[in-house]
Amino acid sequence: KHSIEKIISKVQTDGCLAVILAEKNSMLHIAEFVEYCEIANIKPVIGVELNIEICKIKGTVILLAKDWTGYQEICRLFSDAHNSIDSEENPVISIESINQILSERNSQSRHMIIIDKKKDGIIENGLLRNKMIKKELRGLRKELKGLPSPDGESWKNAVGEANRL
Repeated sequence: KHSIEKIISKVQTDGCLAVILAEKNSMLHIAEFVEYCEIANIKPVIGVELNIEICKIKGTVILLAKDWTGYQEICRLFSDAHNSIDSEENPVISIESINQILSERNSQSRHMIIIDKKKDGIIENGLLRNKMIKKELRGLRKELKGLPSPDGESWKNAVGEANRL
């Protein structure tokens, strides 16, 4: 809605030291944004706003880069999202894509910030749903332990498979 130049001018007037640009489903203006920030001696914080799906729950998150590695992580997620378009033609990132990046960084991405757009949004609901599923699996494991299967085999293999999941 506003030109990058107007945004930087407003930030300077307000005396801010940094400014965030997180476009919805786009990273088109990042180069221009960084250039204007450098001229104005203001720290640019770059990111993107994307749709996400966790356990069939849809929502929106903002991804912000803390450094160059974070920017690269966001670019990968942005690319992955554009390979998965929803029914409304919007790119969607999956929790699997995020988990892939986190696992490469030893489960701790200190290079990227993920912000849930709503207080009780997608991340919280997805994590709560995962906790409920894990609780249900623990209950099933207890019920199945020691029971024979219809084929006469132990349920041990099934419980082991559930543990693996």
